[in-house]
Amino acid sequence: MAVIGKAFYNLMRDEGKWLVDSDGQTYKGICRKYWPNWEGWKIIDTTIELNIPDFPAILETFPELQVKVLEFYKENFFDPIRFEDIKLQSVAESIFNFAVNDGVKTTVKMVQSVLEVKQDGIFGPITLETLNSISKQMFLLIFFKMKIRHRADICNKNKSKTKNLLGWINRDLKY
Repeated sequence: MAVIGKAFYNLMRDEGKWLVDSDGQTYKGICRKYWPNWEGWKIIDTTIELNIPDFPAILETFPELQVKVLEFYKENFFDPIRFEDIKLQSVAESIFNFAVNDGVKTTVKMVQSVLEVKQDGIFGPITLETLNSISKQMFLLIFFKMKIRHRADICNKNKSKTKNLLGWINRDLKY
């Protein structure tokens, strides 16, 4: 069965920093614009308001904040895709990583399309059983192709997103 710790470590390699861009503040992949009620923002806001030196690096030293990051990913991504019930780590990580970027429902529907089961966006027992019985190579190949098609569709609908395309593809190649 897949192990959360390894996937979380790999995700933090890609998302594990503070940044401010056109979407506003993001900490470890948690964008305030999309997740304004995340409890970790209170700790970050207090740190900013108090003008604590060595921001944002100091955030790494706050255990409570780091626990909130892991809890966020567990509640919003690991659990809804039944990560720990997926037999193969590489398959689970591919699904998880895509869900973080494109949402759980979109990802689960794509997985269900690969598996040729009902596409309802809910990672239920039929999806899990079918996923755990399919060839790893076959699943990863078809899922990769669908991810690339999805990325192309995004860019075709919104040309401003093409600036993200290479980064998305490089990330998809890792998982």
